Amino acid sequence: MDSGDRDGLSRTENMALDAKPRECTLTKKDGKGYGFFLRVEQDVPGHLVRSVESGSIADKAGLKDGDRVLKVNGKFVDDTTR
Repeated sequence: MDSGDRDGLSRTENMALDAKPRECTLTKKDGKGYGFFLRVEQDVPGHLVRSVESGSIADKAGLKDGDRVLKVNGKFVDDTTR
C-alpha cells in the first residue's frame, strides 16, 4: 500500500500499518511498578502504552510511548477481562 492509499486513514491506523511486532519482557520486582500506563481505545486492537517513565522497567525493556500491547503471558489482551 502506498501513501496515496492511506489518505482516508487516521494517524493510529497509519501507525498500525507501519508497526512491526516485537516482544518485550518485563519482570516486576516486589514493591515496584512497571513504569507506564495503558489506555484502552474502543474498536482498536490492543492497549496503547502511555507515559513510559525514564529508567523504569518498561523503559529498560524497550517499551515506547505509543506502542501497543497485544499479548500478556501469551494471551491476547482483548480476549481477557480486567
